[in-house]
Amino acid sequence: PALIANGITGVRDMGGSLELVDWIRQRVADGTVVGPHIFRPGPFIDGAKPGVSDRLVVWNAEDGRKAVGFLQARGVDFIKVHNGAPPDAFFALLKEAAAKHIQVAGHIPVNVDPAEAIEAGYNSIEHVVSLFEGPVRNKVQRGKSQPEAMAEFTDEEARKLARLMAKKKAWFDPTLIFYWSIAHQADLKEHPDPRERYVSKSGHEFWKLFPDRPNTPEMRKTLADAFTRFIQIAAIQHSERVKFLAGTDLGGRDVYPGFSLHDELPLLVKAGLTPMEAIIAATRHPAECLGKASELGTIE
Repeated sequence: PALIANGITGVRDMGGSLELVDWIRQRVADGTVVGPHIFRPGPFIDGAKPGVSDRLVVWNAEDGRKAVGFLQARGVDFIKVHNGAPPDAFFALLKEAAAKHIQVAGHIPVNVDPAEAIEAGYNSIEHVVSLFEGPVRNKVQRGKSQPEAMAEFTDEEARKLARLMAKKKAWFDPTLIFYWSIAHQADLKEHPDPRERYVSKSGHEFWKLFPDRPNTPEMRKTLADAFTRFIQIAAIQHSERVKFLAGTDLGGRDVYPGFSLHDELPLLVKAGLTPMEAIIAATRHPAECLGKASELGTIE
């Protein structure tokens, strides 16, 4: 209901229990619950992550291909990949999904080169960090500090990826509000947002899984600087005519259902979109991305 109250009439669920989401969809359809259209991928495609539910764990190329058929048979609207998917499985899945005309969205797996993922036809890239998460993590594991590794993701690197995304017509959903919330975590803890009361009890329980970062001047500056860099990277994407989607990573800590989508729009404007382009990223573009432009997203 908080989504509808904020004018959010359609959402992408980004991975979970297909049975649960379809039960909710049916309750919305029959009027038992007030809610938006829900487009869903069913369980995530991922590597092995102990204790994490609602995943299809894939190990190799054959698993990747089989996962596409498994999900297609269950009528999913698209396929969601998380960051632990092995490269062989990931690329095989992309090829199989393209052959079956099923869209694939999500993180770029950390052991996959982002340019190769885009070149292979990844349809929709979620989160600005997906553009550099894997290369930065791998450099840190080899001994570099996080700031050193991040500094090596230059404007030139970001621009190369942006041009490739524009060429391949990949969608980009930076979820800037989620990273804004991380950067302002200490402030939000000291001065809770009144919109928290619209977050479900289960949502608040999930938030407890997100660790508190040290509330020090150094950490505040690090987080603020990181967010500034994320805005710059998003601006480079926009300057190269990459098509944006407006998303929030709802479920993330300090992200509020419906409200935070409205908070995302001015952040997109901060990244260089015009106000109308930000509105389009929340209306027409999502409908086009989902192949529903003849039904949703515009007023005819």
